[in-house]
Amino acid sequence: MPNALNLPDRFGRFRRLARSTSRTEAAFLLNRFAYRYRLAKDFDGIVAPNVGQTRLGYELIIRLFLAYTAYEALISAARKLRIKELQYLSNNSILNEALAKALRKNTQLKYYLLQYKHNDDAREKLNTFYRTSHDDVLCIAYAVRNTFAHGDLTASAIGLNKKTNRDSLEKLTEAIFAYCNDNFVRCIERL
Repeated sequence: MPNALNLPDRFGRFRRLARSTSRTEAAFLLNRFAYRYRLAKDFDGIVAPNVGQTRLGYELIIRLFLAYTAYEALISAARKLRIKELQYLSNNSILNEALAKALRKNTQLKYYLLQYKHNDDAREKLNTFYRTSHDDVLCIAYAVRNTFAHGDLTASAIGLNKKTNRDSLEKLTEAIFAYCNDNFVRCIERL
């Protein structure tokens, strides 16, 4: 298959199952997920020669945004397949103690996310993440995705001028990829 690089694991199996399943809506959503996943995995940056180092931060934010949209498509498919543990965005978590610790060290990110006007659920999860050291990093991905999608987030506002902060955001994106890949396999087993 041309352009098959960066598709989730067992994509070939999914394609075979998708042709014969009666769960066509779920198959459609899983197909959408797979191609969003591929775009996010394959994303290699933006061309903006006059922006300088800030470009690196924006590239990370965009890649995280793309990964999160793939995650949302996967959860929509899981809902159609009635995978109880995955049905709702608010019920999912990616627990990663080392990554959570690295993300908490970025005080600019913390300040920015805590002062932003999130919905009640997101605000509560962020407060729990920062104040009680709960290690669910998915709430950070959600908050970054929302603030960027609504046009308010800039790379410098969350400290992406520092390599350690960029590294932690890249690791967060990779954690979403791993979570999605694992759960894509669960979904195709239900087709």
